Parts: sequence; C-alpha cells; structure tokens
Amino acid sequence: MAGFIGNRLQYALLREALWIVQNEIDSFEAITGPFATADLGGLDTFLMISQQLMPQLASDNSPLKVMERIVSEGSIGAKSGKGLILWPEERYETVVKARNNSLLQRRKEERKT
Repeated sequence: MAGFIGNRLQYALLREALWIVQNEIDSFEAITGPFATADLGGLDTFLMISQQLMPQLASDNSPLKVMERIVSEGSIGAKSGKGLILWPEERYETVVKARNNSLLQRRKEERKT
C-alpha cells in the first residue's frame, strides 16, 4: 500500500506541475523535480500510468473537509503545536532551522550568478 500512496502523491504533483506549464504560468525548466522524475522513468511509461491513475486522484474544487475540521478544532499548524501533524518545540526548531539554512544557501547561490 505504501508504494501506491507514493505513486498517487507523485502523480498529483506531476499533474499540477504539467497544468502550470500547460497554462504558461512557468516553464518545464523552472519546475525540474517532477519532470526529471518522469523523464528518468520514461514519459511513455508515465503517460500509460497517468491514463489509469489520474482520473482517480482527488480533484475537489474546495478545501477538503478534513482540513476544515482540524482548523475548526484550533489546530492551525506548527504555530499552534498541532496541525496536520504534531509539532513539538524540538521538531519545529529543527525544521525551521533546516528551512532557513536552505533558503540562505539558495540566496547565496543566486547571488553568484
């Protein structure tokens, strides 16, 4: 089942990335992650799987009820200590530090170019 969940997530991301390019919001080159994965796996294979899997993916036009319920219960994310997952202070600090370091590294790399 875990592999199936991974495929659903991968194809949901790929579908959204393709939609962004198709609607000329950004380019293939700007959204490399899902496109590199598809290219490496073979677009013919990804197309075949897409034809079967994409119609089964969530395509709701409004926020999902589970998120509305969680927010109504006061669980609003890391800033409240609980959201979709639990955020003990140590986890929050570790994740924020890693995110900030990543952003700083990207900024440094951008300045070099």
